[in-house]
Amino acid sequence: MRAKATDDQASDIQKVRGQFERWRKNRTERRIPRHLWNAAASLCGQHSIPEVSRALGLNYSDLKRRVEQCSEPSTDFGAEFVSVDLPAVMGQPEWDLEMERPDGLKMRIRFKGPSPVDPLSLAEALWRCGQ
Repeated sequence: MRAKATDDQASDIQKVRGQFERWRKNRTERRIPRHLWNAAASLCGQHSIPEVSRALGLNYSDLKRRVEQCSEPSTDFGAEFVSVDLPAVMGQPEWDLEMERPDGLKMRIRFKGPSPVDPLSLAEALWRCGQ
């Protein structure tokens, strides 16, 4: 059973490493996005800061500071909420729906004409995905 836990932990580092690699390949800004820092800091609950910083190519001191910040209670959840009158929007001949989770997972859909899709169900599926 110990090997399974170790495999899962290594898999977690690989997933976050993949997120960093995609960001580095496609980045449009110099600063590392908050969701990537949060993902790296969350790994430090199972791995040492030096291990995570080496695996992800991060500065040790910067990661350590982020881990310390994450351990402090915060009221800033970094989320934005926008209320939308869905019946009015869905009645338009063409409209776009774009959602993004704090970890960077995005969903974009372009609707043309009436759609049988329930946007609330799509949002719930996105938030449940991978959890």
